[in-house]
Order: sequence, then C-alpha cells, then structure tokens
Amino acid sequence: MQFTSLSFLIFLLIIYVVYNLVPNQFRYIILAIGSTVFYFIGCGKLLLLLFSIALITYIAGRQYTKKYTPHISVTLLVLILAVFKYSGFLYDTIMSIMQFFGGVPSERMISLALPLGISFYTFEAISYIIDCRNGKIVAERNFLYVYTYLAMFPTVVSGPIERAGNIIPQLKHPKSVDLNRFMNAVMLIMWGFALKLLLADRLAIFVDNVYSNPGNYAGTIVFFATIFYSFEIYADFAGYTAIAIGAGLMLGIDLSPNFDTPYLSSNISEFWRRWHISLSSWLRDYLYIPLGGNRRGEARKLLNLVIVFTISGLWHGAAWTFVLWGLLHGLYQVVSNVAKVPLTKVKQFFVVNGYSSFYHVLQVIITFLMVNFAWIFFRADTFSNATDIIKGTLSVTPWVFLDGSFLNVGLSRPDMTLMLIMLAILVMTDILNRRGIYIRKSIICQPLIVRWAIMISVIIIIATCGIWGPGYSAGNFIYSGF
Repeated sequence: MQFTSLSFLIFLLIIYVVYNLVPNQFRYIILAIGSTVFYFIGCGKLLLLLFSIALITYIAGRQYTKKYTPHISVTLLVLILAVFKYSGFLYDTIMSIMQFFGGVPSERMISLALPLGISFYTFEAISYIIDCRNGKIVAERNFLYVYTYLAMFPTVVSGPIERAGNIIPQLKHPKSVDLNRFMNAVMLIMWGFALKLLLADRLAIFVDNVYSNPGNYAGTIVFFATIFYSFEIYADFAGYTAIAIGAGLMLGIDLSPNFDTPYLSSNISEFWRRWHISLSSWLRDYLYIPLGGNRRGEARKLLNLVIVFTISGLWHGAAWTFVLWGLLHGLYQVVSNVAKVPLTKVKQFFVVNGYSSFYHVLQVIITFLMVNFAWIFFRADTFSNATDIIKGTLSVTPWVFLDGSFLNVGLSRPDMTLMLIMLAILVMTDILNRRGIYIRKSIICQPLIVRWAIMISVIIIIATCGIWGPGYSAGNFIYSGF
C-alpha cells in the first residue's frame, strides 16, 4: 500500500476517524491494529518477523539488568537483519571471488524476500534495548506499546527512525487534533504528494533512461542526469517523510524531522546534520560514540568516521556500490578534517573573507557537487555503470539545449517544463526555510476561506498533473527498498 495510492488515503481516513472516536487511553490499540493491517497488506506472512522482533525487543527491555541480555539480543537482531538483507550479497561476493580464481559458481539455493522496512524497525529495536540498558527510558510492561512503536504505519517502511523516548509517551498521551493541526497535516501530505508525483517521478524517467544506457546520450545530458538524481532522491525521500509526518500529526503524534535544507549545506559534516537526520543521529549515538567518537585522538576519530559511513553505505543496500558511496562520504569527512588548518592558512594568505556571501555560495556549490558525485555510485547498478556515467559527465556538449536532444530523454516538453517549475519551487522553498520563512505556517495564518482555496487548488494541480492515471501503478519510494 504505497503512500501515493488512493487506497492509502482511504486507509488513513478510516484510521483517523476510528482513532478519534475512541478515548485517548485506547487510541494506541487502534494504531496497533491499523499498523498490523497495513504491514500485512504490504508483506503478508513476513508480519510474523516484525512481531518476533518486537517480542525480542520487549523481552530484552524487561531483562536489561541481566548481564548479557542486551548484548545477546542486539546481536540477534543484527543477525536477523544480516540474514534477510545480506545473505544473498555475501553469497554473490563469494561466487564472484571463486569465478575470478577460476572456480565455477553455483546457483543460489534460496533467495529470501526482503521484508519492508526491516532496516528501519531493526534500528529502532536496537535503540530501545540500548536506551533501556543505559537508563534513558524505562522498560515497558505493556508489550503493545513496544509493538506499536516498531510497527507504526507512518514510519515502519522508511522511517523516520524514531526513538522510543519520543514515541511511546505520545502513544500513551496523544495530542488533541484541532483544526490547525489537521490542516497542517493535510498540507504536509499534499507537499509530499507534490514532491513525489510532480517532481520525483518525472526526474526518475529522465534519470532511468540515461543510467540504463549512458553511452546513448551526450555528455551534458549525462551530467544533468546525475544532478537530477540528486534531486530525485531528495524529493522522493522528503516527499515520503512529509506524508509520514502529516499522517502522524493526524493521529496526535509528532514525528521527528528528517530533512533540513540539506543541499544548502556548506560542508559535508553539515550535510549529514541535515540529510536523513534520524539515521545520522542514530549512527552517532549508537555506533560512532560507542566506537570512541572523538575522545581517543584525531587519528581514531577519523577512523571511526570512515567505519561509520562505510556501515551507513552497507545499511542502505546490499551491494558494493553502496559500500563505496558510504566510504566516499567517510573519506570526505577525513579530508575535510585534515584540510581544515591548511585551508585556514590559505584563506589568510589570500585575504579571503570566509563570511562573505560569495564564499558561502561557493562552499555550497562545492559541497553539492561532492554529494552529487557520490550519488552516482548510490544510483548505478554496477561499478561499470558508474564508470560509464562518470566518463559521460566529462564530455561537454552544450548544444543539446538547442538541437532538441534534451527533450528526447523520455519527457515531453510540458513534462519537462512542469518538472523544472517544481524543481525551482523545491529550491526556493528550501532557501526560504533556511531564512526562517515557512510557507505552510504562513498559509495557516490566513483566513479559513483562503486556506481552503489554496489547498483545493493544490489538490487539483496534483490530481491533474501528477504521474498517475490509466496504466500508472503507485511508484515505490526509493528508501522503501532499504
């Protein structure tokens, strides 16, 4: 049941109505039932795996005082994740090594289906156990609270990766949903639909065509395909998150923000403080700091950064291209830290004003291009595909804007125009947000008739211009595959 499908909107409306008909103290039960139905529709019998992980998490939380229980339970959860997500990857790697040395690879005996959201709810389960052990939260006596925290339908597929300390108290005491909160939720959901259906899915058509056959396209088109993928994954994932947060608001639950204008970051460290915030903070708290963080000297700090980002790459997908993507970001962090002092001396020597607008914009552009380069490995199916894309970007062919080639990559002129308009809206919205101007809050402050007029207009635009209709199947969100 994809978030952009009509069935999801009907499902959300039913849950919202029933949820608000029952007393506060029983609403989490409605959410638990709704989330169970939602996950069963998406994964069928694999619901048993989610239930089992919730049971392991609950028991480990209750038994956290026993010496080895947290360690054993966390190890067990990691092994479950590894079996479902990485067993095929490990097998293929071993077979590739055997083939390289002249061996004959055998066919894979079994192929496990990847349960929806396993990377997300496993990390939530691990954080719950560790937080119980460290005394940050009190272990729950009611199993249904733990299960609902992990299975909650707005977050179970692609996050945000929530902490029990934020969610469980809200399950016990959900906030009341007044008109302003409801309209805020609806506008967030509409923004998510717009990002996905008006922008991300159109960008995907252009990007998929180029990445599938990079040799068929001129260099400038290949370069723009990499730029478009950077915005595709942003619009896609931010769109999902907006819908998830909006759904949470309708149920009286405040979910954590996951994005904060990431492509306006002036360095890689800042980018990771603004991109997939819930994952970045999880890796910091449950991996980077336990590894020693920056407490054991500069060399150990840099090594820890490389380890964390490499694991982040592997978390995103079971392929060496993802590992390289994570490793690149780790190396970016190392170079950034090592070059900090020399760069300061260079700026002093050339009398560069580090606070000037020009210098800041230059930093933002350089950071974006570094992130954009790493995304090539994230998107490419193989190293060979990534190499072909990189080679293509090195060829400058500006005439593609004049000879019509740019309109021969799967998008018609109206589609390309709408895509570029939405891209400009996304960039301008981020710029305004960075300056503390929030369009959604401004709309809520308008008279009721103005608010409804704006919302109805946006709904009509999404309904008429979104990539759906006859022959369209609600497209998967990129992060639902992780």
